[in-house]
Amino acid sequence: MTIDQLIAALEDQKEVSGGETEVRIAHQPSWPFEYSLGDIVATQPCKPDPEEIEAAKEAAEDGDDGAEQWLITNDVDDHPWVLFIGEGSQLGYLPGGVAGALGW
Repeated sequence: MTIDQLIAALEDQKEVSGGETEVRIAHQPSWPFEYSLGDIVATQPCKPDPEEIEAAKEAAEDGDDGAEQWLITNDVDDHPWVLFIGEGSQLGYLPGGVAGALGW
């Protein structure tokens, strides 16, 4: 799911239930629980650590062909962004009707 798809789904639900509706996460179909949302962050999860990049740049400047190749294959602009929604607190068991509505 993309951010645009998530926003569209939320907008559809907003029309049904209103903008003040609480958002929760349903988890584990075989033993369903409900959770609050935690932090939301967009990041490049496969992007190398900045210290790793700096070390490779220094090694490449010293003539290390392997480090130069590593920099080419780990181009910092070539890593996709991913939005992560963290799991907040467990609120309890997921009501049966909700599990059914989710097809669980």
